[in-house]
Amino acid sequence: MFRKESAYEADFCFRIFIIMNCVVAKFGGTSVGSTESIKKAIEIVGSRYEKHPAVVVSAISRTTDMLIEAARNAANGAISIDAIKARQLEVMQGLGVQQSVIEDDLQELQDALQSISLVRKVLPELYALVVSFGERMSSKIIATYARGIGLHAVAYNSYNLGLITDSDYEEASVLPESYNRIASSMRAMPQNEIPIITGFIAKDANGSLTTLGRGGSDYTASIFGIAAGALEIQIWTDVSGVMTADPKIVSDARTIHEVSFNEAAELAYFGAKVLHPKTIYPAVEKNIPVKVLNTFRPNDSGTAIVHEVKNHEVLTAIAHKPDVSVIIISSPRMLFAYGFLEELFDIFAKHKIVVDTISTSEVSVSVTVDKKFDIEGLLVDLGKLAKVEVNKDRSSISIVGHGVKQTPGIAGAIFGALGAASINAEMISMGASEINISFVVESSNVQTAIKLLHKTFFELKDSPDAGIVSDAPAGSGSAAPWSRCHRRPASPARWPAR
Repeated sequence: MFRKESAYEADFCFRIFIIMNCVVAKFGGTSVGSTESIKKAIEIVGSRYEKHPAVVVSAISRTTDMLIEAARNAANGAISIDAIKARQLEVMQGLGVQQSVIEDDLQELQDALQSISLVRKVLPELYALVVSFGERMSSKIIATYARGIGLHAVAYNSYNLGLITDSDYEEASVLPESYNRIASSMRAMPQNEIPIITGFIAKDANGSLTTLGRGGSDYTASIFGIAAGALEIQIWTDVSGVMTADPKIVSDARTIHEVSFNEAAELAYFGAKVLHPKTIYPAVEKNIPVKVLNTFRPNDSGTAIVHEVKNHEVLTAIAHKPDVSVIIISSPRMLFAYGFLEELFDIFAKHKIVVDTISTSEVSVSVTVDKKFDIEGLLVDLGKLAKVEVNKDRSSISIVGHGVKQTPGIAGAIFGALGAASINAEMISMGASEINISFVVESSNVQTAIKLLHKTFFELKDSPDAGIVSDAPAGSGSAAPWSRCHRRPASPARWPAR
C-alpha cells in the first residue's frame, strides 16, 4: 500500500481512494489501434465506471513511426503530415469524432516539422516535440468518443498533471517531485471524471517536452499508479498476459498467471515486449501489483505481477532481444591490473550506451548492446584503449525463473539441447539476481533456439496425475528434475469482482 508520511498525505490518499478506487489502466497502441479496439477499450472502462479508473493511453498504432519518419523527411526538406492526418481520421470517422478535435495539434505538428526543415537536423528537443503528437491526439480522440457514449471523460497531457522529468529528450527519467504534483492534480478532479492521460511524454523543469522511451506509456501508468496510491496497475494489451515465450515465435506459448516483480523485471529488461522495463521498479518500491490483461479477451485472467509468488515454478519464461551487437574488447593490460574496467566503462558512459550483458576473462571483456544505439563513435574510442571486435547479427536469449540457481541440470539441459541442434551459444552469463541465464546466438538461429528450449522446458505432456504433468526431454528415460514443478495451466478466470 501507499506509505503515508504525514496527516495531509493520509487524508489525501483516503480521498483519492474514494474518488478512483486506486485503479490505473493503460491501453497500448494495439488496444487503441482501430475503431473497434478503441470501442472495446472504452467498453472495458465503462463496465468499471464505479471504480473511477484513471486511463493512460498510447498513440494510435503506427502513428509514432509515422511521426519519426516525418521528422526525418523534414530534415531533408520534405514536409508532409498527410499520412499522419489520414491515420487519425481513419479511426476518428469510425468513432464519430470530428477532425476539429485535433486541428490545433495538426497545425502545431506542421510548425514543428517546418522548424526541423530550417535547421536540416532532427535535434533531440524537436524529436520529442514531434513524437509527442501521437499521444496528444489519441487522448483527445478517445476522450471525445467516450463522452459521446455517456462517460465523463476528459483528456489530459501528463505534464499538465505534474509529470516532470530530467532533460533527456529521448529516454527521460521521472523526477521525484512528480508524485506529489500528480497526486494534487488527481485529488482536484471531480469524483465522476475519468481522466484520459497521455502516456510516453512529459516535460522537463524548463517546460520542454521529453519522452520516456519507446513503450514508455507503461512507465507513465506506473508513475500515476504510485501517485494515486493504486491498489492495482493494469496494462491492457493484445495478449492475455506475460507468456512463456513470444507467441509470434512459439504457437504453444502459454500465459503465466502469476510472476514475481523480480522475474518480471528480468523478462522486461531482456526483451519481453509486454512490459516496458521501467514499469516494474516503481511498482516494486510501493508493492503495488501490476496486472497484464488482454483488451480483446477481457475475461481472461491475465498475469498478476506481485511482490512474492507463493508457488514458484522452476522456470518462468524465455525472453529474447533480436539484433544485438556483441563487442569484444581485448588487451593484455587487463591481466592483474586494476582500473581498466573503470576506464572501459567510462567510454560507454561518455557515449550514453547501455550494456545489457557482460562476460569477462583474464584479458578480454565481451558485452552486448541494443541495436538502437549508434556504436560507431564508441568503437573509435574503445579502439584507443584495446583491440576491438564486433559481432553483429546476434540475438540474446534469457531463461528466467527462481529455479535457475537451485535446480540441478538446468544449464546442462539448455546447452545440451542447443548443442544437439548445432546451435552455438556465446557469452553465457548468469545475472546477479541469480534468476536468469543469458546467452547469445546468431540471429538466424534465434527462433529455432527459442522453439527448442520452449519444447524442452514448457510444453507439457499428459500425466496420470490430475494436477502435475511431466515434461522430461524426449529420450531422457526419466523425469527431468524440473518436471514436477510445472503444473497444468489453470482455466482462464473471469475478471475478479471488486
